[in-house]
Amino acid sequence: MINTVADFLHRLQTEHENIAEAKGIKHRVTIGEMYENITAGLLKLALFDEINLNIISQSFVVDGKGNRSQEMDIMIIEGEGRPIEFTNRFDVDFDQVVAVIQVKKTLNYQQLEEGYLNLYSVYEIAPEEIQQYQINMFNDMYRSICRESPAVNGKIRKEFTTGTSEALYEVLKWEAIMPARILFAFTGYRSEKSLRDSFYNFLGQHRSESEKPIPGFGPLNFPNLIVNDDYMLTKNNGMPFVMPLKGSDWDFYTSSRGNPFLALLEIVWSRLSYRYKLSAAIFGEDLKLAGGNKYLTANPVWINGFRGWNYQYTAYVKKELEKQVIEQRDWAPVQLTREQHFIVVHLCKYEAIGLHKLKRIIQSIVDISEIEIDKFLTDLVATDLVYIYNKRELRLLTKRCRTIITPDGKYYAADDKTGRLSRWSERFFKT
Repeated sequence: MINTVADFLHRLQTEHENIAEAKGIKHRVTIGEMYENITAGLLKLALFDEINLNIISQSFVVDGKGNRSQEMDIMIIEGEGRPIEFTNRFDVDFDQVVAVIQVKKTLNYQQLEEGYLNLYSVYEIAPEEIQQYQINMFNDMYRSICRESPAVNGKIRKEFTTGTSEALYEVLKWEAIMPARILFAFTGYRSEKSLRDSFYNFLGQHRSESEKPIPGFGPLNFPNLIVNDDYMLTKNNGMPFVMPLKGSDWDFYTSSRGNPFLALLEIVWSRLSYRYKLSAAIFGEDLKLAGGNKYLTANPVWINGFRGWNYQYTAYVKKELEKQVIEQRDWAPVQLTREQHFIVVHLCKYEAIGLHKLKRIIQSIVDISEIEIDKFLTDLVATDLVYIYNKRELRLLTKRCRTIITPDGKYYAADDKTGRLSRWSERFFKT
């Protein structure tokens, strides 16, 4: 479903752009309004009729104290906004907002900076309260990136594997509270590299020094998506795009090219699915994984007692990015050994295994001399199905782990919370 809608919107976008260009209007404000209305009209086609959602333009997000964000070009909101007297604008309570979108006809450095800072103003009035659906989002985001559970038996995690995972505990909580923030431009930079370089230069102009920290440029404050024609910068915060930690490094921003509406709908619909408990069927079979080009890697640093972020930029020459075709790859569950399968099944039943019991449990099915326990544990954790809690227990990382034994005797397992493993197995057994 999501691919069909995204393709339709992309084609319609081109048609509307052609109509707007044919008008030959030079008045800047009128041009901006035309493209905001094009974007708003396309988004209306992508919302679900059974949900009380609306799209409003040129309005403000408001906190409980009456503080306003900067003016947002487009907002996807629950319910209605409150009209501002003598205007066509609205005030919208923070907890009504699903997504905020800044629209640019042509993206350049100035428009990039303006759009970024405009979206950042929403964070400045964000409340500290977190709702239950946002807690569910945070839990899944943290699991998918940090590969450990944020809480066990209702107890909040206090020990972390790395300094980055500790920092992400706070960052991802706020990611769940914040609405999706998107900068959407129709034209501008003529290559993926020029978009990457311009945003990197923008960050360099706002680099914090030890004597002069500049707030607002941590990973949390980056837009979830920056679109420039068919070139995109995407944040991998787990909602829905994921880049797991590699040690203390988080590849949190990637670039790509393709249909921007597919990325936009993935971001917005993922949030709607948690907020309204929508069926995973809206995403289709979901048996393809999107790719991206490595762009910015982050890890936390401490400066004068304050936590900041260090960014590493992965550089490509233009020809490398032009030649690099980012293809979706097929999703597949993790293939396990017989012994790994046995332990995963045991965890599905008992939730946890003390590490001191692991040898005895494995020994019940195989001669322990045939297995090097430390390597076995390392390999099992590398499947991303399990994690080690508090250096004492092996626990499932998944929410609804299921295992499969195929007719040819192979073992597979995956989280089936969205039915993805079930759909994969149906396709497998059909062949």
